[in-house]
Amino acid sequence: LQNNINVKSNTREPSLNRNTTSDDIQSGFVNDGRSHALFKHALADANTEELVMLSDQAYKKAVAYYQNYLSTFNQDDIVPKLRFYMGEALFELAEYQQAIEAFETFAFIDVLPEDAPSAQEAAYAALLAYDLLISTTTSQKAEWVKQQYRKSQARFVNSFANDPRSPQIVLSLMQDLFKQKQYLAAQEWAIWLLASS
Repeated sequence: LQNNINVKSNTREPSLNRNTTSDDIQSGFVNDGRSHALFKHALADANTEELVMLSDQAYKKAVAYYQNYLSTFNQDDIVPKLRFYMGEALFELAEYQQAIEAFETFAFIDVLPEDAPSAQEAAYAALLAYDLLISTTTSQKAEWVKQQYRKSQARFVNSFANDPRSPQIVLSLMQDLFKQKQYLAAQEWAIWLLASS
């Protein structure tokens, strides 16, 4: 899988760009909890030298807010979107296991009909997080993480078979299964791949 895909949503408010200054951010800031977390998340996303140093701290504060909100108001309509945002922030903090959990919960449990495209992106972001988690995992836990990754790959393809990334995911899954000497499972995915061509 390609690791150069940005998992950040482009639909989040407030939006920032490279020319945004801290004065611009503060002037648009509304002082309530949700806006505060989104502000911290947006601040962390900003890519200016002045703000890069605050990035990790801002992501951590955003995650703390999201976790608190999700545990307190778990039936609120905004919960799915906040979970997605939390996954993004955790991904940026290199907290890949927690990011995977947030992305997969959003993609496969929280998803609302209007969020279907976001569900696909969240499921793919989970796969990207698995790639990074595998590369940073100790050898004792690596095989378990790889098994979870293969399950997540299969779940993505079974849920989003028409996604243009699915054939590449299946190819990766099939090759990994073959290396693991799981020939029948590899053969099933090879058949899927041939049928989708």
